[in-house]
Amino acid sequence: MTRREVELAAQRVREASARLTATLVETRRDLETAKAELEREKAEAKADDRFAERARSGRAGRDMQRIQELVDRGRLGWDDVLLGRGEEWMTNAVRRSMGQLKNAIERGGLDEADAWATRADDDEYFDDPLGASSAG
Repeated sequence: MTRREVELAAQRVREASARLTATLVETRRDLETAKAELEREKAEAKADDRFAERARSGRAGRDMQRIQELVDRGRLGWDDVLLGRGEEWMTNAVRRSMGQLKNAIERGGLDEADAWATRADDDEYFDDPLGASSAG
């Protein structure tokens, strides 16, 4: 092998090494992005589970509990309710609930006792919108 051939081979090795390094950097960045996305999805799923449990238990109000019962039975999804595709009383219940959450955030934190103690009774406004026969 001539000196020139050795220099060309060394140059090709350096170029291949640079491409490999760039690929590894990009792969690491993609991996970190995917890990962050997975963590965000896990956090969202946990928040969704906590929200559903709060609604299911009645701590978020009777209407929210009724909506969760419908969701649990597969009659609709929370996306339907949140996007206004449910009945009007459902949208109103969610707006009240979100208003309480917004107020709590503006106060600097969510004190559970305070946040839910001041809520209005849903049925004052909607007179048992699902009726006794469809609530159970």
